[in-house]
Amino acid sequence: MAAELPRLLSIADLQTRWDWSRQGIHQRIKLDSDFPKPVMTVSNGKVRLFLESDIEEYEKLKPWTADKHWRSQRPGWIYNNHPEKTTF
Repeated sequence: MAAELPRLLSIADLQTRWDWSRQGIHQRIKLDSDFPKPVMTVSNGKVRLFLESDIEEYEKLKPWTADKHWRSQRPGWIYNNHPEKTTF
């Protein structure tokens, strides 16, 4: 019996999974230190691949990433809970 290979996800896979733009994912990778590191690159270093299990852990850590409804509610939550919010 052959060993099962781990599932790998590319940026394009993450776009589909999260309904995000490619630019948004690249910004998240650049700015979020919690974002999983790629396990390998292919196509002369142009395509980064991530372990699906690492992405699932990231989604648990930051649920708004994968949940479109949660993402739409997040700006209002941040505004309403900001410590410097001024009430008129």
